[in-house]
Amino acid sequence: MATSQYAYQSLPEGKWFRVLKLHPYSTGDSVLSCELLTVELGVEETPSYKALSYVWGDPSAQVSIMCSGSSLSITHSLFSALKRVRHVDRDVVVWADAICINQQDVVEKGTQVNMMGDIYDSADEVIVWLGDEHAEKSHKAFATIQGVCEMITTGKDRESFQAPGWQIATRSVIPSVLTEETNQFVETLFKLPWFSRVWVLQEVGLATRATAHWGSASLEFTYIAEFTRMAMQHSDLKHYLGEHMVQLLSGRPDHALWNVWSTYNKKGSWLFRSKLLKNFAETVATECNPDFVLVLEGSRLFDATNPLDHVYAFLGHPEAKVPGTAELLLQADYTITIDELNKKVATRLALTQSLNFLVQVQPTADTLKPNSGIPSWIPRWHINVPDGPRAFWETWDASLRVSDKRSFEANVQDDRLAVTGIILDLVAERTSVMTPDNFKDGPVQAGKLIEGIWNLVTQQGRPSRYGKNTLAAVASTLVCNYHSRLAPPEDPDEAIVDQIAWFCMRGVPDFFQQKLSGLHPKGELFSPQWDNNLALLFGTKMEYAATHRRFFITRGGLFGLGPALMEDGDLCVVLLGADVPFVIRPTDTKGHYILIGECYLYGVMYGQAMKEWESGESGYTKKEIVLV
Repeated sequence: MATSQYAYQSLPEGKWFRVLKLHPYSTGDSVLSCELLTVELGVEETPSYKALSYVWGDPSAQVSIMCSGSSLSITHSLFSALKRVRHVDRDVVVWADAICINQQDVVEKGTQVNMMGDIYDSADEVIVWLGDEHAEKSHKAFATIQGVCEMITTGKDRESFQAPGWQIATRSVIPSVLTEETNQFVETLFKLPWFSRVWVLQEVGLATRATAHWGSASLEFTYIAEFTRMAMQHSDLKHYLGEHMVQLLSGRPDHALWNVWSTYNKKGSWLFRSKLLKNFAETVATECNPDFVLVLEGSRLFDATNPLDHVYAFLGHPEAKVPGTAELLLQADYTITIDELNKKVATRLALTQSLNFLVQVQPTADTLKPNSGIPSWIPRWHINVPDGPRAFWETWDASLRVSDKRSFEANVQDDRLAVTGIILDLVAERTSVMTPDNFKDGPVQAGKLIEGIWNLVTQQGRPSRYGKNTLAAVASTLVCNYHSRLAPPEDPDEAIVDQIAWFCMRGVPDFFQQKLSGLHPKGELFSPQWDNNLALLFGTKMEYAATHRRFFITRGGLFGLGPALMEDGDLCVVLLGADVPFVIRPTDTKGHYILIGECYLYGVMYGQAMKEWESGESGYTKKEIVLV
């Protein structure tokens, strides 16, 4: 007699969801037996459960399991995950979205997606299933990651030895663990499909405990996150990993940690039990203004089968709420289009949080065309433009929204966003777009860029707005310099001037000697014994900030770093409700503008222009701006 197919029963209204009880199995038993239970979330009777974080895998690779006496088809990926977590002598209760949510019911799916943050937050543990692919490398890869982390954490990553001449020196012992072979195994780990999936960001971010399983090997997820952070800041580890691996880790893994995992602020979670990661999360919270825009930025680097999930995957984040309330910013709705969702998110952010989402628009020459059909102010969070610059906004306060709690008004009508702005100036001149090729050979090419920019800003007859601070203005603009809240220097520009000077000493010494050597902010000579690390740091920061952007000068002499698509005659504006200035372009309709992108303007980033306008002595103009 044929086994009947499992039929889902509707869930009651309220905080109800299904969990999966996996039955014990016998060795060699190929049949997976389970039952789905309907339970209420957040009550005393809610059973303890573990939540799975996994990749759905090939939808055509289906396996049948026995669920409550009926046959139920699931993907091979989920089947392998369930086999990994079941026990031989007791039931195991788990939650997995593909089986615990009726995927054929879009209404239920939306309701359950709204609850997923609470589901992962309430789980005893999140099981990260990385799969069986390349599992023969899993034990050595995990041992390498744990070994390196423990070495560095305990300060045992270097050893003393007797150098020639009876000198005592130190050297790294990281290569004793991170060999050429194990480095390749670690690379294989971070290239597994799990690390590309957008949903994993929330699933792990909300976990109280998280354990990674790869084949038969397992590792506390804390080590994976610590290894990622160490690869960004530990010089010896970066050296032995090599440029290729550092670049790999600085992509999705580091963005996951920076933009998402560190911003959940869940005390007692796996992240806060690590001193390194706890300190990192607290630094992000102090130095930046974490918001939902920061979270959404990370989603662009990750993959989603349904583009709507680039937003819905983060509805469990604490910043995905209307400020001061428990109300979700929006409800998951799988009946709308991605364009409708992007507009809904942008509108809700504009009306309830800030205008900072505008930094994530990533316009292209095509989207800025009048007939593109794409409003210039609505980000497409499901698309990552390959040559788009890195958005910035997190550490500044151009409109005094953060420090003075300034209110603002925004109005959305059809495809138009009406806001208020302070018009600062017109773009008068701009450089070519800076590209990755400009930074390939270190200080030489980048130094030539600086030389060209310096010659531009010091041309005879050009208005000099900054006087003796011109070098500080150029240096700060090229790296989007910000004032640290953790250890603010007495003169925030002095350090950056030293760095650009040392960078030019190394890359373009003739230019430094002829043009910069007499420009020390204290009237002193720059030390010829430069700090090589700080010199190279300037190049790293410049590459990060300036790639795919242009240096520009306004008609009144402001220095800025702006979007590649900017043109002479564009306007620089501080929008009330946004933390950085923007470049906008007038259209044929009076009062209507298209958004070109955010910009850095030296002397504007901390509300100086707002205060100058309020004093009545700036010449700036306040007006309504309609973005179309």
